[in-house]
Amino acid sequence: METIELNIIQKEIMVAASQQTAFEVFVNQMGLWWPASGHNEGCPMVRVGLEPKTGGRWIGYNGEGGERELGKVLIYEPYTLFALDWQTDANFRFNSDLHSEVRVEFITEDSHNTRVKLTHKDLHVLGDLQNASDINEGWGGVLEVYQHFATNFSTRIQVAASPEKAEEAISEVACWWAKNFEGSAANLHDQFTVRFGETFVTFKIVDLIPGDIIVWEVKDCYLHWQTDKTEWNGTRVVWELLPENNGTKIIMTHIGLTPEVECYENCRGGWTEHINESLHNFITMGKGEPQ
Repeated sequence: METIELNIIQKEIMVAASQQTAFEVFVNQMGLWWPASGHNEGCPMVRVGLEPKTGGRWIGYNGEGGERELGKVLIYEPYTLFALDWQTDANFRFNSDLHSEVRVEFITEDSHNTRVKLTHKDLHVLGDLQNASDINEGWGGVLEVYQHFATNFSTRIQVAASPEKAEEAISEVACWWAKNFEGSAANLHDQFTVRFGETFVTFKIVDLIPGDIIVWEVKDCYLHWQTDKTEWNGTRVVWELLPENNGTKIIMTHIGLTPEVECYENCRGGWTEHINESLHNFITMGKGEPQ
């Protein structure tokens, strides 16, 4: 459902995820799915993100480590409501004098589905109806990407440790996931392999922002119990480290592990056990249960 007038855009989609996951993906994982290339003033943006609190900044980051403000967080109410002060014009150029509001509501349908309602109002400050129409089309593409991304498997744990300590623990893969471990998982461009009998998976660390985000990409695999034994190839495991409640919230998302793939049920169970139990215990008690 959607409507558009000169002053307001309204869209509504159904996301195959819990209310918490739908909120987390849209707000806290925005940097993973938002098409940042549209924010191209000066040096093109490669990622967007925000400070997860009321009054926090909405930020664009370029490939050289620079950042610039795009707006402000007006409302941050996990896991029901989020709003932005949108301070970019129709060409995605920041203007501190512009203020249009983007409000996103997350409404539980059942434990596995959430209705997401987006309203972008005060569009008159951005110009004419053509600008509003362009932004409406843009929101359609953005929400389509978000809707698809939200179906990737994701899990989260809260630990009483700093983001730096959490990152260090994640890199010690043999202590919480696989005893049969080769290589290194500590630095950008490191490669490592985990083995479980006939099964193996080889990863490369393709992105690493210390204390913030870690991305493992699968370069090779053999999943012996499956029909498609290389189904993980090209998928990515993303770790996000968010300071919260005097500790760290760790959000892990396996991009490419969706309900449509053969491995989903088995792999969802395995990841949940290794992260929610073994990794959590390794960080909090010093002892994991690697397989």
